[in-house]
Amino acid sequence: MLKPATPKDILVILGNLRLHFNTNLMNQKEFELLLTDYIEELAIYPIDLIYEACRTYRKDPQSVFFPKLGQLLGLMSDKCYKRRWELQKLYKLLEVSEDELV
Repeated sequence: MLKPATPKDILVILGNLRLHFNTNLMNQKEFELLLTDYIEELAIYPIDLIYEACRTYRKDPQSVFFPKLGQLLGLMSDKCYKRRWELQKLYKLLEVSEDELV
């Protein structure tokens, strides 16, 4: 649930997202540089959250341009925080149960 996405996974998702939006204002090299930044920032997130954020953005009628990184991060941060919080609670429960066994 928290395993980070691979750069390849992120490229595939962002490449698919790009098909839905006009990115003709930047050349291929500029877009590759943009993707490098996106990969760096998104690489800490699980692939399903990245996919869901891109899907949500794509389906929003207000979305006209390729998303800014902050827009995607905003769609994921609460969900990722909740997952991390749940994981911490599970670790605490495990720790308490192990202490009771000793």
